[in-house]
Amino acid sequence: MSEYAASHKMESRFLSLNDTQELHRMHVGDREFVFTGADRVQAQIRGNAMRAARRRPKLVLAAHPNLAPLLR
Repeated sequence: MSEYAASHKMESRFLSLNDTQELHRMHVGDREFVFTGADRVQAQIRGNAMRAARRRPKLVLAAHPNLAPLLR
């Protein structure tokens, strides 16, 4: 996703249910991944997703079936 976004000059942001709530940065090779955790609190990840949706993303990928209702 990150590589696709970069190749199309798009910003990418990842949301994680299981990581702590602060903003995280992870490097794999020369690629940086930025993600926000929700500390296993489903209401928190829903709030994070709603805030991200306000930015009018062009592409959304929900990598877990329980997140699909957020994409309606």
